Amino acid sequence: MVRAAFFASLLIAVEADDPTVGEASALLQSRFKTKGLDDDDTGSCAGKSEYCFDATSMSGKCLREQPLWNFPWGYWNCNRAAKYCNHNLWKYDVVRCCPGVCTTEELYNAEAPVFNNGGIGGCEASNATCQDCAGTSTWCLQSRDHWTPNHNCENSKKWCADSKWGKDMLECCPGVCNTAADADGACQLTGCSALDAPCTDCDDNSDLCLRKESGKKHMTCEKARDVKGWCNSDKHREHMLTCCPGMCEAQPNNADGGQCARLGCQASEETCTDCEQNSDKCLAKRRGKKWTCPKAKKKGMCTRNYKKKHGRTWMDDMRECCPKECGAVPSTENGQQICAYTGCKASDQHCDDCNDHSDSCMQKYKNSYKWTCENARDHGYCSIRDGWNWEKRKEAMNNCCPGVCKGEWPADEMIPEWAVCRGGSGTDEEIGLDPSSVTPEEPAAGGMD
Repeated sequence: MVRAAFFASLLIAVEADDPTVGEASALLQSRFKTKGLDDDDTGSCAGKSEYCFDATSMSGKCLREQPLWNFPWGYWNCNRAAKYCNHNLWKYDVVRCCPGVCTTEELYNAEAPVFNNGGIGGCEASNATCQDCAGTSTWCLQSRDHWTPNHNCENSKKWCADSKWGKDMLECCPGVCNTAADADGACQLTGCSALDAPCTDCDDNSDLCLRKESGKKHMTCEKARDVKGWCNSDKHREHMLTCCPGMCEAQPNNADGGQCARLGCQASEETCTDCEQNSDKCLAKRRGKKWTCPKAKKKGMCTRNYKKKHGRTWMDDMRECCPKECGAVPSTENGQQICAYTGCKASDQHCDDCNDHSDSCMQKYKNSYKWTCENARDHGYCSIRDGWNWEKRKEAMNNCCPGVCKGEWPADEMIPEWAVCRGGSGTDEEIGLDPSSVTPEEPAAGGMD
């Protein structure tokens, strides 16, 4: 709809600014493509359809394959599109296909793939096989036979080890499938994930083993833990420790020959006093057997500070049972050692620490406790630039959740145009930008879509 609205603007721009508009009209009428339209394209990207990761190269072919760029037919090339490097809408297509005609600052402001060695975009910028075993490409997955727009890498993890669909997952979404490159550079399942035998690495998991042990052919370790609550189940706990010890935070039990077992806080139903551990048993006792620390965190319970049960809020229970999962640290209250939130996690205000985040701040923006910074990140808020109120969503991520858009999560997901915390996507010094020129204003209070 937005692109269609700008349809006329492209034609007007052609007529107003380009003396060769007559040539364009002739091309449209004759349906004949001028030979040499892309003669000025240079470098490794010339003639290719994929996004360009070479800052000095360009591809008119790539540009014309973007929506609406092949009208007038056979007219647009990179040189003619150069004037749109800074356009509020069309710049995104130009910098991805024709970086060589844009300035460094224009590339940076439009989140061009050339930054971070192709990190902005990465595998997601192509529908080709993903060569980075830590990367994912939903575009690639949806371009394969029988995959639909409802499938993405994250919600299709259960197919990683499937005999039929596993090949597509390993080629398009290796980053969600626990893979490593083989001798030929192809991403293959590794560790316990590659076997249906018991998993002896207490930090690893095997969906194949769990399916064999449980008789559930589409079960995954993550689903068994977060949806079924099997880590706490009397019936399935042994299956989980045998096949999915990492999901249940098991540790080697030296008293039992190194077998994976739930030790420390995980072996107790009482308050966990070690802030570097969690206790699913503690949480299950207070909130029900299907609750685990990771599941509760995803639901926003680390900061849900109302609706008490037995005198305790969800936040109280999470800090006492799941301090590691919620990022609580050792503190003292009334002379007692407790696990508490500090820094941005302890506030619902603007987070000015690029390595931290505030779920309470995001929940305040969204007016819903279910929205955590990680949930927003996984919904694409780190890189969103379309849809209803997308500017406010980006602003919320920048002001509330800067730490989840860099660091352990790919830093390339931060949009340089608005991001204060730019780690991994280029620096101000590299491109000569004044940091104050892109620092967003303090967000307004209240909910947002």
